[in-house]
Amino acid sequence: MTGPQQNNPNVQLLACLLDPDDADDSDYRFLIDGQHVKYMSTAPGTFRGAEDDRNFEPILLGQLLPPFPTGDWNKGYAARDPDTGKATFVRTETVQFAGVKSLWHPVKLNELDFTRQHRLRQGVHVATHPEVEDGKLVLIKLAVWPWEIPYVVAETAAYQWISDTGVGPKFLGHLTEGKDGRVVGFVTEWVEDARAAEPEDFDGCKKALGRLHELGIKLGDINKHNFLVRDGHDVVLVDFETAKRDCSPRELEDEMNDVMRNLEDTSCLGGMVELDVGVAQFIRLIWMTIFISFIILLLFYMFLLLLKLILAQLNQECFTMLLHTLLTKQLRNIFRFFLIHKIIQHFEM
Repeated sequence: MTGPQQNNPNVQLLACLLDPDDADDSDYRFLIDGQHVKYMSTAPGTFRGAEDDRNFEPILLGQLLPPFPTGDWNKGYAARDPDTGKATFVRTETVQFAGVKSLWHPVKLNELDFTRQHRLRQGVHVATHPEVEDGKLVLIKLAVWPWEIPYVVAETAAYQWISDTGVGPKFLGHLTEGKDGRVVGFVTEWVEDARAAEPEDFDGCKKALGRLHELGIKLGDINKHNFLVRDGHDVVLVDFETAKRDCSPRELEDEMNDVMRNLEDTSCLGGMVELDVGVAQFIRLIWMTIFISFIILLLFYMFLLLLKLILAQLNQECFTMLLHTLLTKQLRNIFRFFLIHKIIQHFEM
């Protein structure tokens, strides 16, 4: 016997951005048939009663959302049908999303051709590609949402400014959203065996930032996670999305003077702390399992307590009857000893 057919077996959840209070629209990024990236927003209350499952891919795609409409669309909107109480697609449309236009590097690579090894944060992944760097690990960085494109545009330009200087990782190409799609990110070499800088790495960080300043460029974000340290190598700078060039000597001096304070910072700001959807779902399953197990154990314990009280009461009544009906004092003592003393004492432990 087979279970009910699940909706959307050809759809994969790539990312989601949920309003925690479900008071505003939530946004999703999906991959259809392994080759088409589509975006969808849901109205508040679309999944009323199942808010906790809005980012749980098996339930979201298999039960909560209706089958995806066919056709050449890339943006959809879903809401709760007042008659059925279920989610339904209100509209779909084809939108010309913004992309990176200033393409200075000759290589363009399809985002979907990469095998992601692990996520550092949303939109930043360590991945491999059979035709890039001989299949070695590389870093891909992309605008997950259309409104993030300006940050990618800024960082792409910054990599052109520092090209062939060795200040940052080697730029390997532009990243497209699907085959021949808009450019949404870029690929760089992966700095292996690196760690975030600490106060004792100040001299190396100062040297690396000084090389950037010699180009008239301000890094902008000098948190310690943007200084990558490797034994036997120069410090490498990363995250150029707030970089600015043609800066005044005063601006560059102020940034340099602020390096040590950032190296001593213990807040973890700027660190790679986000979880991808799959990891979050796995952790959620673990917590759900622990919670359900706790509830079952609690109910079982309460059942044992109730059973103990019932048996104790029943035993007390039976003992009273026996003590009044037995003919000899010796038998009464035997019953009192073996039944009252032992059994009641056992239940009171």
